[in-house]
Amino acid sequence: MSTTDEGARVPRADTGLIRCTERDLALLRWVGDQYAVSLPQLARLMGRSEHAARWLRARWHRAGLVEGHALLVGRPVFVWLTREGSRVAAVDYKPWVPNAGMVAHIEAVNETRLWVAERRPGAAWTCERALTSQGTPGSLRSRSHRPDAVLQVDDGRRIAIEVELTLKSRARLEQIVARLLAEFDAAWYFAAADVGRALEPLAQRSGGRLHVAPLVGGPS
Repeated sequence: MSTTDEGARVPRADTGLIRCTERDLALLRWVGDQYAVSLPQLARLMGRSEHAARWLRARWHRAGLVEGHALLVGRPVFVWLTREGSRVAAVDYKPWVPNAGMVAHIEAVNETRLWVAERRPGAAWTCERALTSQGTPGSLRSRSHRPDAVLQVDDGRRIAIEVELTLKSRARLEQIVARLLAEFDAAWYFAAADVGRALEPLAQRSGGRLHVAPLVGGPS
C-alpha cells in the first residue's frame, strides 16, 4: 500500500479487481468453446458442488467476465462469456448472444463432452466453433454441415461427434453421414430415440465406422 506525503493510505490501482487463476482461464475457455454452460455442468467441470459453481459464477460476474440467466422455465441457469471474458480467456469467437432455442442442444453437447472426457481423458476435443473459425476453402467451413465436435483419439483417428435431438429426413441423414464418413475416420452419434432408430440402418452399412448411442444424461 502506497502513502502520500502526509502518510495517508492511497488505494492500489488494482483494488477491487479479480485476478484470474490458470484454473479460471481453463474453465472460461471451456465455456467459450461450448457457447454456454449450465451451473450443474460447471460444478462437474470444477469437481465441486453446485454451491461452489454459483460462487464462481458470482465472482466472474463481478469481474465482468460472464453473464448468466435461466433461459428456459424449469431449466438451470446458464453462464456465457461477455466480450471482456472472451478477451481475458483469449477466446477468439464472436460473443454468444443468449438464444433459448439453442439451450437444449448446447446442454446436450456439453453432457457429451463431459462424458467423453471421463472415458477418453487423452483425447483432444475440437469444438464446432473452432471448426468454423479454423476451416479453409474446400473443407468443413465451406460445407452446409459441420459436426458438433471432432475428437482425435490416442491412435490418431479423427472422429466426428454429432449430438442429435430432432429427427431429420432420411435423405438429409444419409447426406450428412456420407459427408462425415468421407471426411473422418468414424462418426459417433449421440441421439434421441427416434433419431437413433433412423440411423441404425446406416450404421449397419458403415462397416463399424458409424456408432449410434443414446443421448448422454437425457432421454434415450
